[in-house]
Amino acid sequence: MLSVLLMMGKYWMSYLLIHHIRIIKIWSTANGELVNSFIGHSSDINATALSECGTYLASCSNDGIVRIWHLESGVYPMKYVFSSFC
Repeated sequence: MLSVLLMMGKYWMSYLLIHHIRIIKIWSTANGELVNSFIGHSSDINATALSECGTYLASCSNDGIVRIWHLESGVYPMKYVFSSFC
């Protein structure tokens, strides 16, 4: 298991790698409750960013996919696939 914990304003974010399943978890700093879990990348997660309004989470990974997740619902209404990297 690999775990990384980052503080991003009003959220704590953790990356977990458990048996080849990549998970991003978002926690509220106000009350410590889990906001949501995000599963979908098939390779290591390289970077994440929260939108300024706090509604969306962007994540990218070595699978060549950038996902834009809705924080509360957990769905990703936008997905960008890149065929090559710089």
